[in-house]
Amino acid sequence: MLAPLAGDFSLLLMNLFFARLVARPETLRSTGLLSFDVKENEEVHERLLAHPRPKYGVPYVFPISTILNSRYPTREKLLCAYLPNRIRDCAEILRRSEHRGVAELLPEILSAWGFNHSFLWTEVLIDIAYQHPELVDLYKPFPIGPGSRPTMLRLAPDRPPEETAAALAQEGHEAMPLLSFNGKPVHLSAENWEGIGCEYRKYVNLQKGEGRKRRFA
Repeated sequence: MLAPLAGDFSLLLMNLFFARLVARPETLRSTGLLSFDVKENEEVHERLLAHPRPKYGVPYVFPISTILNSRYPTREKLLCAYLPNRIRDCAEILRRSEHRGVAELLPEILSAWGFNHSFLWTEVLIDIAYQHPELVDLYKPFPIGPGSRPTMLRLAPDRPPEETAAALAQEGHEAMPLLSFNGKPVHLSAENWEGIGCEYRKYVNLQKGEGRKRRFA
């Protein structure tokens, strides 16, 4: 759905954010994507409001409390009115970036954005990194969430967790020789290590009789 927007970076970034927060392809196909035309976005807003439930997906937690006292107190207003006004500033920060890491970019992006949506923006920056690795480098220091932090501190108690993940990313295939895909060695990024740290922590908790058991049919 977003592939046709590849030639307009600001438009692509805006709709990556839109798609991440809606997190439901059926809704996006029904409402259409955002543009920089106010009238068109008002129409998207109306279709989004009228869309039957379930309207939003649940893969990404959005703290609704962060916008309740703002001029954009609903998710629909944030997306259709606020996002188009702020996204160009965020896009400009990324255009100037040359292989900067997510941990370095995130504070600047959040300042331009105006809300503390660090988790959501981290996911959007990952999306941009896969499309434009020359702008965002996932092998550099990466934000370490609370799920992965205990693992990183277990590996290096006296080192910032973000630096630990970045150091692991520099180890290369030699340190993990069994990792391969289609016969080619896999070089794990700091983002990959953040996820591995989170998964390891889940199993450590289960070993202690703690945490939530995740059962799959």
